[in-house]
Amino acid sequence: MDKQIFGKGMALLSALYPDYPLKDETMETYWEFLRDMANLDFERAVKGHVRTCKWFPKVSELLEASRAHLPTAHDVMNQLLAAAEAGLDEPPLSPAGKAALGALGGWEAFQVMRYEDISFRFKEFRTAYLEAQARENLALVGSEQKVLGEK
Repeated sequence: MDKQIFGKGMALLSALYPDYPLKDETMETYWEFLRDMANLDFERAVKGHVRTCKWFPKVSELLEASRAHLPTAHDVMNQLLAAAEAGLDEPPLSPAGKAALGALGGWEAFQVMRYEDISFRFKEFRTAYLEAQARENLALVGSEQKVLGEK
């Protein structure tokens, strides 16, 4: 994410939740956990939170809001199929997408796999994708709670 977009989003949150003091150390911690978000995902998460919540967001709430816009397993599969059919290199994937592709043997194996086999193994692909997303969510929430001293 662009640091300027982050600053604008945090300034908006600070202005709309004046009871929450936004200290420099808080800004640094939020940046540490949110900097890997895309600009658009962060902006959507901030605006969505403002529209629906009374309190200043926790990092996990912003991450969760951004995940609502993540591609589904079907979206990732379609991206992989399009790249393989066009003879392109492996497309950029999220960690969950990489885990799902790994469940099918990786990019090299995927490229030569028959379409019927891919269709048959989609459930395995989807399960790996969802499990990787869940692990990532747990790791991020756990890290946030440790840094912020929550239980």
